[in-house]
Amino acid sequence: MICAYPLAGVGSGMPYIEGLVLNLSKMEDVEVHVVIFGKENRLFQQDRVTFHVLKRRLRSFLMIASETIRIRNEIVKINPDIVHAQGTAFPVGTAAVLVRKRYPTLLTVHGVWAEMAKFSRGAELTFLRIVAIPLEKLVVSKIPNLITVSHYQRELIRGMTRARFHIIPPGIDFKNVSEVGQGKPLRHPSVLFIGGLLGKRKGGDILLRAVQMARAQCPQIHAYIAGSGPGELELRQLAAELNIEENVDFVGRISHEEKWWYCKSADVFVIPSLWEGMPTVLFEAMMCAKPVVASRLDGIPEVLEDGKTGLLCEPGNPRDLAAKLILLLNNEEMRKSMGNAGEQKAKEYTFDKIAKQHVRLYRDLLNIDDKNDLAVVGK
Repeated sequence: MICAYPLAGVGSGMPYIEGLVLNLSKMEDVEVHVVIFGKENRLFQQDRVTFHVLKRRLRSFLMIASETIRIRNEIVKINPDIVHAQGTAFPVGTAAVLVRKRYPTLLTVHGVWAEMAKFSRGAELTFLRIVAIPLEKLVVSKIPNLITVSHYQRELIRGMTRARFHIIPPGIDFKNVSEVGQGKPLRHPSVLFIGGLLGKRKGGDILLRAVQMARAQCPQIHAYIAGSGPGELELRQLAAELNIEENVDFVGRISHEEKWWYCKSADVFVIPSLWEGMPTVLFEAMMCAKPVVASRLDGIPEVLEDGKTGLLCEPGNPRDLAAKLILLLNNEEMRKSMGNAGEQKAKEYTFDKIAKQHVRLYRDLLNIDDKNDLAVVGK
């Protein structure tokens, strides 16, 4: 079975997509080709995955059509059995639309632009309204098979399409955690946030206000904020205004290995977002046996069991978040119990299991019932 994966660009595939592609390539009956943009045209193979790198040209709205055609042409050269696009964003989603009648095609929706627009402003909001959202509606309405990472996300786009839906959550790799040594020495009790500092969407300001409120009962509470982005300066200024600079460390962008170090060392992991799909960091924190306090929104409650693997809080409510943090930070036994339960839950989402779900779906789309039949499938 030959699978073509068109992606937006080098480094934009996200650990989830990288892990999925790698685990698919380990299966003897699956040949994976990734079409991706980079600094130069080249073809190479790594870990049994063939990468077709297309040199990225100057990014502009006028280049959408050109880049879409280039991806479409590369897919036709590969001549796969099935095409699996990741994300509705152009030119990936639009390229998938162009090949949908030639090859069995499916698309994984990682987030919904229309929802993101609720928490955007300025030029970003204008771009979403004029370009991204109309293209998203077009792509979703044309692709015959859609994967969403949660039931909630499916309901958001159900009215845009008559496609056949498949629910497959993100995957995680336990090997990454087991290979990393002891974590970093942190100040305790500690709260960890990992994510882009992109304005209001990730709830960084909500976390800071919750830390200020929690200090009354947890004077030594310390929040570690890992990530970077245009919202960092605003968050630093807010921390100064709230007089909690001694309770907050902005650690900047961290490496993949450092992420596991922080996760292993922190007492509680927090996801205070106002908008999410199905955040990979939720699975990663659970995999590190850490209790999670997360906003009750989107697909999060489908994975995080309130009171068992963590606690859900009301989005945008720092007082509720502070109360949940105080409860956990003052109760080591509860943290350990929820962390262990979360680790067991996370094992349901390992990459090998998620990859097998994808292959079963590919077989379904190709009408393959028996593994031996794969030998005669091809174009």
